[in-house]
Amino acid sequence: MEQTLPLLEMTLGQMLDATVARYPDNDAIVYVDRNFRLTYRQFQQSVDDLAKGLMALGVQKGEKVAIWATNIPNWVILQFATAKIGAILLTVNINYRINELAYVLEQSESENLFLIDGYQDIDYLQTIYELVPELRAQERGQLASARFPHLKRVFFLGLEKHRGMYSIPEVLAVSAMTDPEDYRSRQAAIGPHDVVNMQYTSGTTGEPKG
Repeated sequence: MEQTLPLLEMTLGQMLDATVARYPDNDAIVYVDRNFRLTYRQFQQSVDDLAKGLMALGVQKGEKVAIWATNIPNWVILQFATAKIGAILLTVNINYRINELAYVLEQSESENLFLIDGYQDIDYLQTIYELVPELRAQERGQLASARFPHLKRVFFLGLEKHRGMYSIPEVLAVSAMTDPEDYRSRQAAIGPHDVVNMQYTSGTTGEPKG
């Protein structure tokens, strides 16, 4: 008779912490193409730092965090960081053009967007500045977009600074502003049935559906 294993009532954050406790020095992430490697302990630290940085900047439980990026290490870190604070990571197709990106941001009512500089012939930075011209003029954290009223923050997944966006080092720098007890309380308020990821269909037969 086939034996069925019970489902674990754990969040992604709890699963990560439990794995770190058991295998702290085992490899968690390895990118052989860029000589990038993190143990589970190092990965956990990166996740916690990014999560606390997002909390310090005001990201709330239930907010959508769209990511427009290829398969880079920060993509994986961001998935677990958002899960730890109850935010929802929303994946954006790397081949999207300006109208498709606009539709997803509007339809999902995303409050946050992370992006890289571009992919193939698509310039992500030029695209977002065209869609949200307010980025060039307004202070970070005080974004008020006429077209995307829900959008509050835009982040660049890299070291470089771009007008109106937070870079990854800047997010990590404010992580110390989040009280450890507040961070623990946020995680305690998250359950295993909360949404952590939102994906859209390709949209080949109509508008993409979340």
